[in-house]
Amino acid sequence: MIGKKEMEVLKKNIGKKVKVCHTFYGSSEITKGILEEVGDFGYIKVDGKSMPFVGYSGFIKKIIRQDGFPLFVSPLCCPDELNLREEIVRDAVLLITFGKKIASRHRKIWKAMKKSVNL
Repeated sequence: MIGKKEMEVLKKNIGKKVKVCHTFYGSSEITKGILEEVGDFGYIKVDGKSMPFVGYSGFIKKIIRQDGFPLFVSPLCCPDELNLREEIVRDAVLLITFGKKIASRHRKIWKAMKKSVNL
């Protein structure tokens, strides 16, 4: 499980070059650039591109600093085509990755967003 300590390690590396292995709507992608921002348990931003740790569009598998040091490694071995548009799947991935407290917080945010757009 990924915790606050791992988020702090990521934040200490803002401004450094990283390689992010992630998925985007079922396709595996690699993004390289400068780590600009870290939103606790939510997202990172690399060279202006925001990526969710776990979201509707995909998930981050790992973040590696330019020198090869792993800053974040997902505890999951998920197939790239995992359907995170399914709420139950997203919840399970969040639970395994970040634990019950963070998964519950994300669930409340997503429900509020869904309600605000009448979905």
